[in-house]
Amino acid sequence: MPEIDCSKNIEKKQWNENLSRCKNPSFFSLYEWGEFKSDRWTPLRLSFSKNSKFIGCTQILMKKKFGTKFGWASGGINYTDSKYLKEIIDNIQEKFKGIFNIRFNFTETLSGRLSFNISQIKPLKKAISSINSGFTIISDLKSAPDFLSTMSKNNRYYYKKSLKEGLRFEAEEELRPGSFIQLHNEMVQLKNIKDIKCSLGEIERLKKFLEGGVKQYSVFHQEKRISTCLILQTKNTAFYYLAATNEKGRDLFASFFMVFNLLNSLKSQDVKYFDFGGITPYKESAKGVNRFKIGFGGEIKKSLGEFDLSPFNWSRKVFNTVLSP
Repeated sequence: MPEIDCSKNIEKKQWNENLSRCKNPSFFSLYEWGEFKSDRWTPLRLSFSKNSKFIGCTQILMKKKFGTKFGWASGGINYTDSKYLKEIIDNIQEKFKGIFNIRFNFTETLSGRLSFNISQIKPLKKAISSINSGFTIISDLKSAPDFLSTMSKNNRYYYKKSLKEGLRFEAEEELRPGSFIQLHNEMVQLKNIKDIKCSLGEIERLKKFLEGGVKQYSVFHQEKRISTCLILQTKNTAFYYLAATNEKGRDLFASFFMVFNLLNSLKSQDVKYFDFGGITPYKESAKGVNRFKIGFGGEIKKSLGEFDLSPFNWSRKVFNTVLSP
C-alpha cells in the first residue's frame, strides 16, 4: 500500500487552492484564519498526498500548557474523499508522538454513513465535552424564492414593525472595528452578558488578516448605527460570525430588519449558502437566540462534531479550559 506523504506549512496560495479542492472546505481552515489566531496559537498546516495526488489537509492551532501540547482544528480534517480519513489520521498520530491532545471539529453534516465510518477509526474518540453544540442553520440562498415567506410568524411580525421606523441597511465598504466594539459593549452592558468576550484588538486583527474575507453590514437610524454584524465570507458561503445591537436598535427591531436585508444582499452577490452560526438545545438562556435564528427559515443541521486524538483522558477533560482565552 502506498504511504501517505505529509507536507508542513504550505505557502498561502497553494494552501487555499488545495483547500478549495476538498469536499468539506471550512472557513476555519483558511490560511488567513490561522494567521488571525497566531497571537495566541501557533498554526500548523499539514497537507497530505498519496501517489503524488493531494488527498486532504488540516490546520491545527497549537498551544503548550500544563507541560502538554494541545491542538485545535476548528475546521476539522478537509479531504477530497472521506475514504482517506483513516490514513490521514493514522499519519497525524504517528507524527504527534508524546504527550498531546488534538481536537478536530468536523463541521460537515452528520450522516449515518459518515458517523459509522469515523466511529471505526480507533485513535479518534468523541469529545467528552464539546466546545460547540454542533447545531447550526443553513439557508440555501439560491433556492429561496422569497425570504419573507420562509420566516416564522413571529419574525415576520417584528420585521414588518421595523419597516415603520425609518431604518436604513448598508453593506459597509470596509470593516470598522471601533463602531462594532462600541455597539458590542453597549449590548453587553444592556443584557449583562459578560461571558461574550470581544476586544477592539481582536476585530482589528480580523480586518488585518482576513482582508476581504470579513464584511460588515449595519442598520442605521437617523444616521446612527444601531445594529451591526460581521460576516465571514467566501465566494460560495457566508458565516454569521458576530453581531451587536444597542438599546435603540432593540426598541426598533433592527436585528430583524438587518438579517432580512442581509440575506437579500448576500443573494444579490451570488453567495450560495448562509450559515447562521451556532444554536444550542442544551441551554435555557439560548432559547431567545434559537427562536430568532430559526425564525428566518433555514434548515437546522447537525454536524459530525468534535473528536479527540489523544492517549490520555485527563488531557481530553481539560481541553476546553485550554481553549478559553
